[in-house]
Amino acid sequence: MKKILILLLLLLFSGCASKKELSNQTALFWHNKIYKDLSNMNLDGADDAFTSLEVEHPNSKYVPIDMLILYTDGVTEAMNSKKELFSKERLKDVIAHLKEREVKQVVYKVREAIKLFVEDAPQSDDITMLVVKFKG
Repeated sequence: MKKILILLLLLLFSGCASKKELSNQTALFWHNKIYKDLSNMNLDGADDAFTSLEVEHPNSKYVPIDMLILYTDGVTEAMNSKKELFSKERLKDVIAHLKEREVKQVVYKVREAIKLFVEDAPQSDDITMLVVKFKG
């Protein structure tokens, strides 16, 4: 029994030691890590980083309201009759003006911007978005 307890304690402390270099980071560090992990489809890493952000900065004013927008490539690759893509840059420009809006309005405005851009060109891919707003 004593050997098992010692082994468990060693495992616990070695696990804590390996994460030590990531403790006491700024809210900006965790926010950037969440973004990077989501960009790389590392949902577990993003979840861990979000937990660290909550634990280390429970009253952070850095991210009082944050918005996460997940979308398929059909959003940025929506094409008009001139074969131009809607693009990430256009999406960023649309979203930049919508930070204070509610989730439904964000989805609606992005869809409208895509419709105005493609005009009468046929849709060639799915256009799917998920917008999540965190209000701290």
